[in-house]
Amino acid sequence: MVLAAEHSRRFSFWPIQIASWSIFYLLLLAAAGTRLGERDIFRYNTVGCLVLFCASLLARPLCRAAANSFEISSFASETGLFAVCLPVGCLASLATGLGTFGWERLTGSNWQLCWLQSAGALFLWCHLYITVMQRRTQSFGLPSRPSSDSPESPAETAIIERDGAQAAGRQFFVRTGTRVEIVPEEAVLWFAAAGDYVELHTATETHLVRATMRSLEGSLDPAVFIRIHRSRIVRWVQIAELATLDNGDYRVTLRDGSEHRSSRAYARRLAQWISSRART
Repeated sequence: MVLAAEHSRRFSFWPIQIASWSIFYLLLLAAAGTRLGERDIFRYNTVGCLVLFCASLLARPLCRAAANSFEISSFASETGLFAVCLPVGCLASLATGLGTFGWERLTGSNWQLCWLQSAGALFLWCHLYITVMQRRTQSFGLPSRPSSDSPESPAETAIIERDGAQAAGRQFFVRTGTRVEIVPEEAVLWFAAAGDYVELHTATETHLVRATMRSLEGSLDPAVFIRIHRSRIVRWVQIAELATLDNGDYRVTLRDGSEHRSSRAYARRLAQWISSRART
């Protein structure tokens, strides 16, 4: 179940970001050790940390989008993330060299020296950000179905009793201002990704809950819902028509009249569903 009060919580990554970059800066100074008194050493490390910090601020929107799109634990996503950080690390190293030595003293050796270290630092920061955002979403978003021997919290029970809703089945608690609305799972026709949220579409309304499509898909019954696109999950029985497109995708029309595209990555499951329906 999703408790609506979770939506009122506002998680800030700033304390973690400031703490992590402060520790990184102290480690840089510690690594320099007795050489801090030499010319440009202290300035080089300080400028380098500031440049990387600014680069991390620019990378936050991309990392936020990545947190909603893929799991960071896979080898392919790790490799792709590091491949993106490599050119950014090279530019950060160039900016560090310019900020320390200026154009007159800038040479290939004194700006290419730390490009790999810069890329590594950005990779670790992006990895931390994406991981924290995904953990935050899983904690505040849509957990797995509660077992029958796992009682609801007193707050959830109180809301159910006050509103006269039935406790049977999965329910989504959606807060709108000071009002809490309970949306039963059986009322949801389809789900759509919406940035850091997921839209719950019923026959008459649309609601927002904070979750990733991946975590939502894992919590739903595959016999009831199917994911047809990275941004769409629909109820099986709501599928009214499938039209094959030239590129192998499907155009999925639901009984509420809405149309959705099923990408080729998910088209196989739809084809299997059509085949099973044809046999029955």
